[in-house]
Amino acid sequence: MSAKLTDQQRRCAEMRLAGLQQWEIAQRMGISQQMVSRHLRGAKSKLLGINERTHHGVPQEVPMDPADMDRLQREELLGVL
Repeated sequence: MSAKLTDQQRRCAEMRLAGLQQWEIAQRMGISQQMVSRHLRGAKSKLLGINERTHHGVPQEVPMDPADMDRLQREELLGVL
């Protein structure tokens, strides 16, 4: 089972890559800045291959969908999230 970015995570990440700040993304998407932050954290966790949920405090690895890697170019994305 691979961890694929949600549509919201992908949209937030793509806008962040384009140089928008979190408040700008929130305005464009019609959501709170806190929700944008949550989507970006989720995207980063998936791209790093770790699960935000832990088992006894130990992050669990999650395989990443190669399509997400190709689409968002991991090195660039991790630098801005």
